Amino acid sequence: MHLGIGYILIDMPRTEKIDNFAATINRYLSNPCLHQKFVLRLDIPGDEVKAEKVYQKYIEFKQLCEYPIQLSVCLNLHADLPSEDFLLRFFSEKLFAC
Repeated sequence: MHLGIGYILIDMPRTEKIDNFAATINRYLSNPCLHQKFVLRLDIPGDEVKAEKVYQKYIEFKQLCEYPIQLSVCLNLHADLPSEDFLLRFFSEKLFAC
């Protein structure tokens, strides 16, 4: 009987640089013996400029981790939503929750 953790929820760091964070998570994602799945929570502000920075950091994170299939996204949306065009960028992502 295998009682493992299905998903681990992690928050996107608030710092500008995410190299160390991505390297740490990538060690788990690239290990063939581990089958851990991660959910990355993104705090999406209503301000389009700030939301764009979050999205670009998310794309950089995925690139640094070599676009892992074990990664899902959880969008933390507020009352002041960004535009529909911005939110459609996540249409092709594996959304865990919104």
